[in-house]
Order: sequence, then structure tokens, then C-alpha cells
Amino acid sequence: MSIVIEIPEELARYTDGQAEIDVEGLTVEAAFAALFDRFPALQTRVVSEPGEFHAWTPVFLNGAKLASRGAGATAVTDGDRMEIVVLASGG
Repeated sequence: MSIVIEIPEELARYTDGQAEIDVEGLTVEAAFAALFDRFPALQTRVVSEPGEFHAWTPVFLNGAKLASRGAGATAVTDGDRMEIVVLASGG
């Protein structure tokens, strides 16, 4: 299954400048494992530990926000798109 993960500009330096990465997997967790196998420096910027997305990097699957915990078992299908979003902070 080919899944596209969209990488925000703020994290593209960890993916050799690529804004979209094609990965294989049957679940969210498997797709991200494939992404992190290719780009290990990206992992700590997106997840705190396996199965938990950082609060400041929400992930969307086909436009729907995934839970920050426990979303790893969510099934994905060929052609799905996931998007990592980096929330801005400051004041």
C-alpha cells in the first residue's frame, strides 16, 4: 500500500528537503515506521515514544485529525494521505 506523508517546511530539513514521502504500510504506525526508517532524525520531532504524537505536531489522515495517542492501529489504504502539522508558538 502506498501512503503519502506530507512534511511541513519546518521539518523538511530532516527529509532531505522532500515535502511528500511515499511509504508502505497497513496502519498509521507501520507507515510512520517506514518513514522513520528512511529519516531517523525526524522521529523525535514527531513522536515522543512509539504510538504517541507530540501535541505540537498533530497528524491528519485524509483531513481528519488523528488522536495524539493510540492512533497507530488505525488502518490506512492505498492512496491515503497523512499530513504532519507543526503548530506555531510564541507571543
